[in-house]
Amino acid sequence: MAKLSGLKALISATPAAGEIVTLDGVDVRVRPVTVVEFLSLIGEFPAIKNLFFGAVDGQDFDDKRMIDTLLSDGPEAAAALIAVASGEGRDYDVRQALLAQPDENFRELLAAFVRQTFPKGFQDFFDRAVKLINVMQGRSGDEDDAVQQAA
Repeated sequence: MAKLSGLKALISATPAAGEIVTLDGVDVRVRPVTVVEFLSLIGEFPAIKNLFFGAVDGQDFDDKRMIDTLLSDGPEAAAALIAVASGEGRDYDVRQALLAQPDENFRELLAAFVRQTFPKGFQDFFDRAVKLINVMQGRSGDEDDAVQQAA
């Protein structure tokens, strides 16, 4: 067997993360969604994008904004994130099938996604996303740490 090098070696060495959710006798592996995957998906969901980037700009996550967001994009966005976490990526048919699942199945898959993706809470995930956005904008990504340490 040929030795892998570089990025392929890194990818193959990454352990299969996640948890198994058994629904109706079927095992579904649900893994954490990365910040990069999350950011690539939210562009499809304007209300969630506005809520997320509003927070980047310092706006609070108030209850009214959260409810409006959930009513606008919630179920479709949740189905898209579950699909990614379950290894089905951007498959539209899978997303639609998830929306047609019994409520309990959808809830279990969504709960597993939340446990896996936000194990340290949403703020930790959000902080990592802001650092990535900073890097994408040409900053080092460490400016926020320096500001927080100086405060």
